[in-house]
Amino acid sequence: MKPEQILDPENMPEELQWVSEHYKLQPNDPVFLLIAWHWKTVQGSESKLTAVSMELQAALSARAKILIEAADSIAKVGGQLTKVQAALEVKPVALAKQLEVELSAPVTAAVATVAAAERALARSVQLVEQAQRRQAAAAFVIGVIFGGSLLAWLLP
Repeated sequence: MKPEQILDPENMPEELQWVSEHYKLQPNDPVFLLIAWHWKTVQGSESKLTAVSMELQAALSARAKILIEAADSIAKVGGQLTKVQAALEVKPVALAKQLEVELSAPVTAAVATVAAAERALARSVQLVEQAQRRQAAAAFVIGVIFGGSLLAWLLP
């Protein structure tokens, strides 16, 4: 918009035209210039606000769509979980018996393996304990011999 068009009272809204006519403002009057500038600024702000409002509406519409889809998914999952819970409430005794049948043989085998390993390790533990006692006795004997020879050397 050109400056001449801004100063034309015909280009202003009716409310501002009324102010101009009522107070008999001329286009060269500073108050008229101030009103015209203010009207142009407000008009520019309105277009910016309209554009921002449209962008905001588009963004909110997209997010609302995502939220609606998420809510639908949650509702579907909730329904499926209710069905699973109902199925599990009916079958706990059957599941317990099935687990007992399927796991009894492996657990028995594992217990037998552990018992066999315990017996095998018991003999190894005895051998290690005997070796430790022999080492302690050997260290004592070496200490006595070394102490005796040191005394023999110091006391001629």
